[in-house]
Amino acid sequence: MNSEKPKPESPAKEYVDEWDSPPPPLAPTAVQIAAVKPEALEGGLPMRWFFFYTYIRIPLGLLLMAFHVFLSWYGMSLARVRTEHTMLVVMIVFEVFLFVLLLALLIGLHKRKRWGWNLNWAVLVVEVLSRALLHISSPGKFIVVLAVFTLLWFLPNAIYFWKRRFLFT
Repeated sequence: MNSEKPKPESPAKEYVDEWDSPPPPLAPTAVQIAAVKPEALEGGLPMRWFFFYTYIRIPLGLLLMAFHVFLSWYGMSLARVRTEHTMLVVMIVFEVFLFVLLLALLIGLHKRKRWGWNLNWAVLVVEVLSRALLHISSPGKFIVVLAVFTLLWFLPNAIYFWKRRFLFT
């Protein structure tokens, strides 16, 4: 006595049986969403750094930069020395430029646009150079800082984003 269900005789019968089952939900359920891990989303490549970089690091950087610009502007209104005033203006202009750049980068990476991927390269270069330029008065220190930030910040990010270039259209 075999209790297995007999196989249908024609492909038409299989097609009808598929329609007897309820349709899949239009949107994923909460259980399905919770089961998906970020590292499994994009062709097996880990995506945790991308999500951290895009949704935590950049917005946090924008908030801190806005706070720093506000404090610098407040400090500039209190400054009495002309050279300090000029330096603060240059710093504020640079930070506003970087703020706009990071805001555009956030939008581009979020929408996974090719221009966002390209802009990320420019932001990485600007970040490394801006860190090194703080030590321009000492050529030895400038080169060391440039090398360290290139090795520890630019290169790992360059490798990571180069491997994920197919994600951006």
